[in-house]
Amino acid sequence: MKHLMKWAAVAVAPLALVGATGVGMAAAKGKPPAVTATGTTTCNIHGSLVLHGDGSLSLSGNITGHGACSSTGGSALKTGHMNQTVPTSAASSTTDMCTAITAAATAPQTVADLSGGTIAWSPGPKVVASTGVSLSGGSLSSDGTTLTLKWTGSTVTAGSFTGSGTGLVSTSSAADAVAACAAGPVTSLPVRGQLNI
Repeated sequence: MKHLMKWAAVAVAPLALVGATGVGMAAAKGKPPAVTATGTTTCNIHGSLVLHGDGSLSLSGNITGHGACSSTGGSALKTGHMNQTVPTSAASSTTDMCTAITAAATAPQTVADLSGGTIAWSPGPKVVASTGVSLSGGSLSSDGTTLTLKWTGSTVTAGSFTGSGTGLVSTSSAADAVAACAAGPVTSLPVRGQLNI
């Protein structure tokens, strides 16, 4: 339980975005306009899915590219921060994810769609944020070793990467989740995987 519960308390700090600049050119006066990234991108995400007492879910995490995140306009997206909320809970209880975690070993469990998310690419003035980020087609499944949290679709309504993608896939230890459930209610799951928008 300690391992999983830690995720709810972890503070997520803005990370850096590295941009390419011209070599040998004099610095222009004033700030250049922010770049709006286009197309789709796949990035690593490291964060948590939290179930709140009112039944709402929130997803937040740091995003790192390792070369996978890219944009137009000569900037390379390296990192960002994602924050999403949804007004309803996918779990059968508003206080515990354990029912869904246990049932996932037998059959995939439905996880609510997420909407209204924002991805702030750091530093903000360099690249336009992605807003109206939604994830759909969510499920939680387990093969006894790996617990898989998955959304099969994603959309961005404004800003960078406007359009649709293939969602998010996160894996974590099924044994850790079961052990946490044995010790008491579980209100968060680690999210470690890939996001495609």
